[in-house]
Amino acid sequence: MKLDDLTPDSYQKRIIDDFTAERTIVVTGVAGSGKSLTLLKKAKQVSTYSDSYAIIVYTKSLKQFFRDELSEIDPKGEHVYYLDEWRRSKQHYKISLHR
Repeated sequence: MKLDDLTPDSYQKRIIDDFTAERTIVVTGVAGSGKSLTLLKKAKQVSTYSDSYAIIVYTKSLKQFFRDELSEIDPKGEHVYYLDEWRRSKQHYKISLHR
């Protein structure tokens, strides 16, 4: 099952719906808490009206996971970085993911 097929809970939905793209969002939580689902849904929402966003993750494997999940809106994977790669780029974005 793709992450996109899952339904966010009320807390996740509030994060997705209430925060604008003009703010930096840091999503934290324990393993299995829904960080990836929340970030995926928010990235898809932001991508409908802006190209100014990024997803920053800690591992290359999680980067590949997000690239695969977002391939329909970001075919080249230009909005997904792992942390060290993003630090080297010195670019600033609207959405980030911290574990």
